[in-house]
Amino acid sequence: MKSNVDLKRVLQEKQKLLGIASEESSSETNENILDRIHYILYSNRFVEMYSKLTEVNKTSGLQAKKFSNIVKSAMETGVPIILTLDSAGVDLENGVLAMDAYSEMYAALSNASGICPIICVVNGNCYGGNAILSQLCDFVIAIDNKSQISMFGPQVICATEGPDAKIEDVKNSINENNKLFASVVCDSEENAFSVAKFILSFLPDSNSDIPEYIAGTDLNQLTSLNDDSSAQEILDSISDNNSYIKFYEHIDKSLCTALARIGGHSVMLIISDNDDSNGVLTPKALEKASRMISIADSFNIPIISFVNSKGLSIGCAKSQQEIIKSQANLVYSYASATVPKISIVMGNAIGQVFASLVSKKFNDIVYALPEAVISALSPEVAIQLLWQDKIKESNSEISKSNEELAQD
Repeated sequence: MKSNVDLKRVLQEKQKLLGIASEESSSETNENILDRIHYILYSNRFVEMYSKLTEVNKTSGLQAKKFSNIVKSAMETGVPIILTLDSAGVDLENGVLAMDAYSEMYAALSNASGICPIICVVNGNCYGGNAILSQLCDFVIAIDNKSQISMFGPQVICATEGPDAKIEDVKNSINENNKLFASVVCDSEENAFSVAKFILSFLPDSNSDIPEYIAGTDLNQLTSLNDDSSAQEILDSISDNNSYIKFYEHIDKSLCTALARIGGHSVMLIISDNDDSNGVLTPKALEKASRMISIADSFNIPIISFVNSKGLSIGCAKSQQEIIKSQANLVYSYASATVPKISIVMGNAIGQVFASLVSKKFNDIVYALPEAVISALSPEVAIQLLWQDKIKESNSEISKSNEELAQD
């Protein structure tokens, strides 16, 4: 069975979106490459992937081998990888062969992780093993109302949920959940590839390089930032001509993570947003920060943290394990990062937020605004704990006085 997809046309379309000259020598097409999954195109700085896993018998292994060879080539030559995914999964008849092929592809991307930047554009269905492939990439770009990132397809989910489940409702739910998987959500395929190019402008070609310097605005200037400044105000104020891109915006707004250009240099910004719940950080916010810090460390990008937070969310008793694990991951990521690290305390740096993002043990330089409050506990909690007896005594006297007044 041959593909009914004009691969040459598809590859040329993707080249146009990426702004790559579509020379005959810059890509490889193969009539044996079939229809369901698309993977590989190699051109200059870009490696894009077009292929298929579900061909009968040995072809699954051959396509996985081709994928692995392309990824290996990108590692050896020091070029970024752009992976596009649009697949409904695998043919059930060849499931075992496909699973083995997926394992080879997982290994290839895992080996490339931290060596060359990997960006995934999900421009359609992304079920099963492809969903795992997407999450092995450094950045995932989804297209709203088009990308479908899920471990199981809508049909499987409906079969599990029962006869009342509707395919359209499941698809809508998957689309909404894309925001939890995607680094960036775009409104069109063209915009998604523009974002991919923009992300690459902040990154080096590989971990052996440093990001390109692009002359920016003069750093020797005053800003109006203070302890009430939001994450958005900080980004707008310090970045060169608003040159930045935020990641995981839909995951816990108490923390903002962004690549920005400051004084011509690429930096990773970690900003606790005082406008959202006093910057109190949840496990999801901590995990988001850990992921972006690891990426910055892999590709020689300095990290700047703007801190204004009253600490970690307390949560219920059952959530303590998640909070501890997420905080430990952040501490490990930040402490082990070898790139330059600067922390600026804009307002509050309370408890474990200070320990993980502000401490001089982790940072090369720490600044604090005059209004900064650095403490093991927030003032409200400290009063409740340290003056507990006097507060109870005072409350008791007030209650007694109220009773006497009532009797009179």
